Amino acid sequence: MRKFTLLVGLVALAAMPALAQDYPKGEFYAGYAFHRITDTNVPGGFAVNFAGNFHTNIGVVGDFGYGTKSGANAYTYMGGIRIAGRGERATGWVHGMVGGATIGNGASESGLAFGFGGGVDAYATDRVGFRAEVLWIPTRFSGEWFTDTFRVGGGVVFKWGQ
Repeated sequence: MRKFTLLVGLVALAAMPALAQDYPKGEFYAGYAFHRITDTNVPGGFAVNFAGNFHTNIGVVGDFGYGTKSGANAYTYMGGIRIAGRGERATGWVHGMVGGATIGNGASESGLAFGFGGGVDAYATDRVGFRAEVLWIPTRFSGEWFTDTFRVGGGVVFKWGQ
C-alpha cells in the first residue's frame, strides 16, 4: 500500500506541469456562414460563438447562427461542450451542442436543434486567428426530423486570458 501511495504521489507530481499549461480562458468567433436548410442553399449569413475553457482541452460553447434568403430567415441558438487539441499556432476542435432553431418568412416556427461539428483555428498572432468550421445541424419541427441541414463558415477568432 505504501508503494502504491508513493506511485500515486509521483504521478501527481509529474502531472503538475501539464495542469499549468497555458491555454485561453475565452475565445470569441464571428464570421460568414453558408447554410443548407432542407434542400435550400442559404448563402447569406453569419455565425458567432463564445467558448469558455476550463481545461487545456475542454470548454463550454454558446453558438448563434443566422441565414436569410428571399425574405426567409433561419436562426440557430445552441450550447454545449467543445474538445480541442492545441498546438503553438493552430487549434483543432470538435463540439456537440443542443438548443433551438427558428425558421420562417413572416410567421415563424421554432424547433429542436443539435449541432455536431468541428474546425481549425490558425493563429496569426498570440490573440487573433482565422477559423474554418463545418457544423451538421439536425432539427425537429412539428414532429418531423430534418437531417440535411448544415453550416459551413469562416471568420476571425479572438482569444484571451492565457
